[in-house]
Amino acid sequence: MTSKIYIDTLLVKAGSTSGVYLRGEVRGETVYMPLTLDGARQIAADLHRAAAAVEGLPLRDKPLH
Repeated sequence: MTSKIYIDTLLVKAGSTSGVYLRGEVRGETVYMPLTLDGARQIAADLHRAAAAVEGLPLRDKPLH
C-alpha cells in the first residue's frame, strides 16, 4: 500500500543548488526533496486526473454578475 503525499510547496531554486524541489515538513523540520523526472510525471498525471474530476462536477452555483 502506498501512502499519500501532500505537496505544500513546489520550489525552483537557482544558483549553486539549482533545481526543482518539493518543500515539506518532517517531524517539525523543513526539508527539501529534489523533484525527479518520474516524480514530475506522476504529479502531472495526478493533476490531469484532478482536472477531469473537476470537469465532471455539476455546476451547482451560477456565477454572480
